[in-house]
Amino acid sequence: MPSQMLKRWLPPYTFTLKVITMTTLDYLKIIVEIIAYVCAAIFFVFKIFSGAFYVSLSLALNTDKRKKLNDKDDLLEIALTLTGDENAMLDIHKIEAKIAFGTVEEIFSFEGVEWLTLDSCENEVEIVRPWKISPKGKYRIGAKGVTSFSTKSTIPKDAVCKIEVIVVGRRSNLTLGKQKFGQWRASQFSLPN
Repeated sequence: MPSQMLKRWLPPYTFTLKVITMTTLDYLKIIVEIIAYVCAAIFFVFKIFSGAFYVSLSLALNTDKRKKLNDKDDLLEIALTLTGDENAMLDIHKIEAKIAFGTVEEIFSFEGVEWLTLDSCENEVEIVRPWKISPKGKYRIGAKGVTSFSTKSTIPKDAVCKIEVIVVGRRSNLTLGKQKFGQWRASQFSLPN
Protein backbone atom coordinates (compact mmCIF):
# COMPACT_ATOMS: atom_id res chain seq x y z
CA MET A 1 0.00 0.00 0.00
CA PRO A 2 2.69 2.59 0.81
CA SER A 3 4.47 1.85 -2.46
CA GLN A 4 1.28 2.52 -4.42
CA MET A 5 0.84 5.87 -2.67
CA LEU A 6 4.43 6.75 -3.43
CA LYS A 7 3.96 5.94 -7.13
CA ARG A 8 0.92 8.14 -7.24
CA TRP A 9 2.76 11.19 -5.89
CA LEU A 10 6.03 10.78 -7.80
CA PRO A 11 6.09 11.45 -11.52
CA PRO A 12 7.64 8.76 -13.65
CA TYR A 13 11.39 9.23 -14.15
CA THR A 14 13.73 7.49 -16.43
CA PHE A 15 17.38 7.24 -15.49
CA THR A 16 20.18 6.92 -17.95
CA LEU A 17 23.78 6.28 -17.08
CA LYS A 18 26.39 8.22 -18.94
CA VAL A 19 29.85 6.87 -19.45
CA ILE A 20 32.30 9.13 -17.68
CA THR A 21 35.54 9.55 -19.48
CA MET A 22 38.58 11.28 -17.99
CA THR A 23 40.52 13.60 -20.19
CA THR A 24 44.16 14.55 -19.89
CA LEU A 25 43.16 17.72 -18.02
CA ASP A 26 41.29 15.65 -15.44
CA TYR A 27 44.38 13.53 -14.80
CA LEU A 28 46.52 16.66 -14.60
CA LYS A 29 44.12 18.22 -12.07
CA ILE A 30 44.34 15.14 -9.84
CA ILE A 31 48.14 15.11 -10.00
CA VAL A 32 48.34 18.84 -9.14
CA GLU A 33 45.98 18.35 -6.16
CA ILE A 34 48.10 15.47 -4.83
CA ILE A 35 51.26 17.57 -5.16
CA ALA A 36 49.54 20.48 -3.34
CA TYR A 37 48.50 18.23 -0.43
CA VAL A 38 52.01 16.76 -0.13
CA CYS A 39 53.56 20.26 -0.18
CA ALA A 40 51.13 21.47 2.52
CA ALA A 41 52.01 18.47 4.71
CA ILE A 42 55.74 19.11 4.24
CA PHE A 43 55.21 22.80 5.11
CA PHE A 44 53.46 22.02 8.41
CA VAL A 45 55.99 19.34 9.38
CA PHE A 46 58.77 21.86 8.70
CA LYS A 47 56.98 24.49 10.82
CA ILE A 48 56.61 22.05 13.72
CA PHE A 49 60.28 21.04 13.70
CA SER A 50 61.58 24.58 13.15
CA GLY A 51 59.81 25.82 16.28
CA ALA A 52 57.18 28.05 14.70
CA PHE A 53 54.55 26.82 17.16
CA TYR A 54 56.68 27.44 20.26
CA VAL A 55 55.80 30.42 22.38
CA SER A 56 58.12 33.39 22.17
CA LEU A 57 58.55 36.09 24.76
CA SER A 58 60.48 39.36 24.55
CA LEU A 59 62.32 40.65 27.62
CA ALA A 60 63.36 44.26 28.18
CA LEU A 61 65.58 44.75 31.22
CA ASN A 62 66.12 48.22 32.72
CA THR A 63 68.66 48.77 35.51
CA ASP A 64 69.38 52.45 34.94
CA LYS A 65 67.96 53.68 38.24
CA ARG A 66 70.60 53.60 40.95
CA LYS A 67 69.93 55.75 44.01
CA LYS A 68 72.32 56.68 46.78
CA LEU A 69 71.24 55.31 50.17
CA ASN A 70 74.24 56.34 52.28
CA ASP A 71 78.01 56.75 51.91
CA LYS A 72 78.58 53.00 51.36
CA ASP A 73 75.45 51.68 49.62
CA ASP A 74 73.26 52.33 46.60
CA LEU A 75 69.75 51.11 45.90
CA LEU A 76 69.54 49.26 42.57
CA GLU A 77 66.12 49.04 40.95
CA ILE A 78 65.49 46.39 38.32
CA ALA A 79 62.52 46.70 35.96
CA LEU A 80 61.61 43.88 33.60
CA THR A 81 59.09 44.32 30.77
CA LEU A 82 57.63 41.17 29.18
CA THR A 83 55.97 41.21 25.77
CA GLY A 84 54.00 38.09 24.85
CA ASP A 85 53.81 36.17 21.62
CA GLU A 86 51.27 37.25 19.03
CA ASN A 87 49.75 33.79 18.75
CA ALA A 88 49.54 32.29 22.24
CA MET A 89 48.97 33.01 25.91
CA LEU A 90 51.77 32.29 28.34
CA ASP A 91 51.65 31.35 32.03
CA ILE A 92 54.56 32.87 33.95
CA HIS A 93 55.61 30.61 36.83
CA LYS A 94 58.75 32.25 38.20
CA ILE A 95 60.92 35.31 37.61
CA GLU A 96 64.23 35.67 39.42
CA ALA A 97 67.15 38.07 39.24
CA LYS A 98 70.74 37.23 40.15
CA ILE A 99 72.86 40.21 41.09
CA ALA A 100 76.61 39.63 41.18
CA PHE A 101 79.22 42.13 42.37
CA GLY A 102 82.73 40.98 43.16
CA THR A 103 82.47 37.46 44.59
CA VAL A 104 78.99 38.05 46.06
CA GLU A 105 75.84 36.74 44.36
CA GLU A 106 72.33 37.48 45.54
CA ILE A 107 69.09 36.08 44.13
CA PHE A 108 65.83 38.01 44.24
CA SER A 109 62.32 37.04 43.15
CA PHE A 110 60.11 39.45 41.32
CA GLU A 111 56.84 40.26 43.03
CA GLY A 112 53.40 39.97 41.49
CA VAL A 113 53.86 36.80 39.46
CA GLU A 114 51.38 34.77 41.51
CA TRP A 115 47.61 34.94 41.16
CA LEU A 116 45.71 36.58 43.99
CA THR A 117 42.76 34.84 45.62
CA LEU A 118 39.45 36.20 44.37
CA ASP A 119 36.09 36.26 46.17
CA SER A 120 33.07 36.22 43.88
CA CYS A 121 29.50 37.13 44.64
CA GLU A 122 26.52 37.14 42.35
CA ASN A 123 27.61 39.93 39.99
CA GLU A 124 30.97 41.04 41.38
CA VAL A 125 34.48 39.76 41.89
CA GLU A 126 36.70 41.15 44.63
CA ILE A 127 40.30 40.55 45.61
CA VAL A 128 40.49 38.96 49.05
CA ARG A 129 42.06 41.40 51.51
CA PRO A 130 44.68 41.21 52.82
CA TRP A 131 46.06 39.90 49.54
CA LYS A 132 46.56 36.15 49.55
CA ILE A 133 48.35 34.04 46.98
CA SER A 134 46.06 31.61 45.17
CA PRO A 135 47.31 28.05 44.65
CA LYS A 136 45.22 27.78 41.47
CA GLY A 137 47.43 29.50 38.95
CA LYS A 138 50.16 31.84 37.88
CA TYR A 139 50.25 35.14 36.06
CA ARG A 140 49.05 34.88 32.48
CA ILE A 141 50.18 37.08 29.62
CA GLY A 142 47.69 37.25 26.78
CA ALA A 143 48.56 37.21 23.11
CA LYS A 144 50.54 40.39 22.34
CA GLY A 145 50.28 41.31 26.04
CA VAL A 146 52.80 43.61 27.74
CA THR A 147 53.47 43.72 31.48
CA SER A 148 56.22 44.89 33.82
CA PHE A 149 57.69 43.57 37.06
CA SER A 150 60.29 45.10 39.35
CA THR A 151 62.52 44.36 42.32
CA LYS A 152 65.29 46.15 44.21
CA SER A 153 68.55 45.41 45.98
CA THR A 154 71.09 47.18 48.14
CA ILE A 155 74.56 47.07 46.59
CA PRO A 156 77.96 48.60 47.40
CA LYS A 157 78.36 52.15 46.11
CA ASP A 158 81.33 51.62 43.80
CA ALA A 159 80.49 48.09 42.63
CA VAL A 160 79.97 47.11 39.02
CA CYS A 161 76.98 44.77 39.10
CA LYS A 162 76.02 42.06 36.67
CA ILE A 163 72.27 41.46 36.64
CA GLU A 164 70.85 38.27 35.14
CA VAL A 165 67.11 37.64 34.93
CA ILE A 166 65.41 34.33 34.21
CA VAL A 167 61.73 33.89 33.36
CA VAL A 168 60.19 30.42 33.55
CA GLY A 169 56.82 29.74 31.97
CA ARG A 170 54.85 27.69 29.51
CA ARG A 171 52.04 28.01 27.03
CA SER A 172 48.65 28.25 28.70
CA ASN A 173 47.05 24.83 28.88
CA LEU A 174 44.32 25.48 26.34
CA THR A 175 45.54 22.77 24.00
CA LEU A 176 45.61 19.04 24.36
CA GLY A 177 48.71 17.49 25.83
CA LYS A 178 51.16 18.59 28.45
CA GLN A 179 53.11 21.73 27.66
CA LYS A 180 56.83 21.84 28.43
CA PHE A 181 58.35 24.64 30.46
CA GLY A 182 60.49 27.18 28.67
CA GLN A 183 62.94 29.73 29.97
CA TRP A 184 63.93 33.17 28.78
CA ARG A 185 66.95 35.08 30.01
CA ALA A 186 68.32 38.60 29.92
CA SER A 187 71.44 40.16 31.42
CA GLN A 188 72.82 43.65 31.88
CA PHE A 189 75.56 45.51 33.75
CA SER A 190 74.94 48.37 36.16
CA LEU A 191 77.82 50.81 36.53
CA PRO A 192 78.40 53.12 39.51
CA ASN A 193 77.19 56.72 39.25
